[in-house]
Amino acid sequence: MKKIYGPYTAKDGRTRIVVYDTKTQEKKTVSYPKFLVEQKIGRKLTSQEVVHHKDGNPLNNIASNLQVAKRSKHSSSHMKYLYAHNLIHVQQSVEQRQNSSKRILGEKNINAKFTNKQVKEWRLRYFPNKSAKQLIYEIQIATNAKIRSIKNMLKGITYGAVA
Repeated sequence: MKKIYGPYTAKDGRTRIVVYDTKTQEKKTVSYPKFLVEQKIGRKLTSQEVVHHKDGNPLNNIASNLQVAKRSKHSSSHMKYLYAHNLIHVQQSVEQRQNSSKRILGEKNINAKFTNKQVKEWRLRYFPNKSAKQLIYEIQIATNAKIRSIKNMLKGITYGAVA
């Protein structure tokens, strides 16, 4: 026999229940909407199935608001909704595209943290002995730049036009 405790709202805001099996004395926390749908259809959901709230409100767990959806189609339908309602912005401005292409080509962009003079000096110190750890540490302290940015600059991945 199984006992159901809940539903309750978890820290992540989702509604859950605890299913207690009196025979095996095992407790399992499960999604309340998933539990309701599985009871309604008489089987467990597959790994490719999810519960979709028709009205978009995850707190509305009325049986008529819940339906089984394929995981891939469910995700794409939510993304289409977000794009359609301008909740996700993927369009880059011309300036953003130009700056992005400059980074790809190894050029300095408007967000550059290092001056050309600094880059030249640091590369001269780096190439003869390749003992980069101390130099990277010094640059990080001086500029508060990320280590990955410093390594990319020293290797010529970024700031490629600076020689």
